[in-house]
Amino acid sequence: MAAALTWYLVGLLPPEYRCSTKISTGILEFKGMVFDQDNSYIQEFLIESRFNELQDFMQSRRVLQRLSTRLLHHDLQSERPFREPEPDELQKLTSAELQLASRAVRASPDSLLATPSRLQLQLAKAYRYDYRSLRKQLEINRVGESDLMEIAFRDKNPELAHFAVQVYLEEFIQLFLDDLSRDERASLEFHSRQVAAKKAELDAKIEEIDAYRKANRLVDLSTQLESLLGQIQDYENELERERQKLPALEATIRKLDQKIYAYNRLSGEAYANHLFGSEKYLQLKEDYNRLLNRYLEGGSSDKGLERRLRKVKAELDAAVLQVANASLGSERERLQSEQVRDWV
Repeated sequence: MAAALTWYLVGLLPPEYRCSTKISTGILEFKGMVFDQDNSYIQEFLIESRFNELQDFMQSRRVLQRLSTRLLHHDLQSERPFREPEPDELQKLTSAELQLASRAVRASPDSLLATPSRLQLQLAKAYRYDYRSLRKQLEINRVGESDLMEIAFRDKNPELAHFAVQVYLEEFIQLFLDDLSRDERASLEFHSRQVAAKKAELDAKIEEIDAYRKANRLVDLSTQLESLLGQIQDYENELERERQKLPALEATIRKLDQKIYAYNRLSGEAYANHLFGSEKYLQLKEDYNRLLNRYLEGGSSDKGLERRLRKVKAELDAAVLQVANASLGSERERLQSEQVRDWV
């Protein structure tokens, strides 16, 4: 008898429609929450905690307030509103307050999503779009052990149920993205401040080190190394230029040898003197070439080597003159001797 009475009374109630949709949370797919034998209980606990946190956020006043504002905006703007306000609740607002709240919701609903006024809250209560009313009609649950969350809305008006689910999903996603973007900006600003502080600390230490180095006249090894490398490069360039002169100098020396030899053949005595002088000349030339090579290969900064090179050069010039003067017995030989000096 009781069961029949219950069935009869339920049958008298108007039909209620349920509209639902499912969304993927990404907790399992993108967070790497895969069970294994070692820590399956810990991972399961973490997954449940994240789903519970997400469910609480989706049922929070912040999200439902956005749904409430959108539903109010629809009913106040549309020629076919989903609901009519309850007279008892509507009478709690004066005519001026009702006009003010209605005008605000119609004009700019987006500005009222986050901070509704007292008048808007009372107007939402009159339309049964307040937090408590919506919370009773909205169902948010995880689908089994999957990654999905189901969002459902129950109402006698099927159009309202469908519209509420659609609008809720839009507002939830937008609010979630806004929070995510704000968190990323906050994290970026925090790390930027950390980097700036570290840089300022590093600059201060560098200045302190530089001041200490200057006060104690310490050598900056990196700067000194750069200077030495520059000097070595300059010496190598100078050495290369001097080496490029060697073929021309050697050719000139060979020509001088040929002309001096031809000159000394003018007389037997001069030829004998030439033999003696030639041996001395060849020795001096060998010494000169050896010293010149040492000088070009990196001894240009050796003052002692430079002085020896000049001394041998002077002795070499004197040897050439000695060979030439050995045959100065006639005006012709004198003129030829002068010619030899010109060659040298």
